[in-house]
Amino acid sequence: MKKTLFLVMDMMNDIVAEDGFSKATYGVQVKQRGVLENTAAAIAAARDAGAQVGFVRVGFSADYRECPPASPIFSGARSNGIFQLGTWGTEVHPALAPQRQDFDIVK
Repeated sequence: MKKTLFLVMDMMNDIVAEDGFSKATYGVQVKQRGVLENTAAAIAAARDAGAQVGFVRVGFSADYRECPPASPIFSGARSNGIFQLGTWGTEVHPALAPQRQDFDIVK
């Protein structure tokens, strides 16, 4: 068995879904570029090659205690109510069909 882990980064609803928080920016690009379809094909190829799959997601507690207030990337998460664990927005997009044996990595 190969010891390969194929990482799928940040394919969460808040970022890539057509009706997610980033629908006006990333959501449009994701659709135009076929990102979900291409990512699903890459996941299938990795599985066929015997690799394990890991989904890496951004996620914060309900009180955002892990969210650095001075972060240029994440400072808006708290004020916009996004990237909160346990919400639809932090789930992996269903088009990518995470499987039971996949790794779920929260950063």
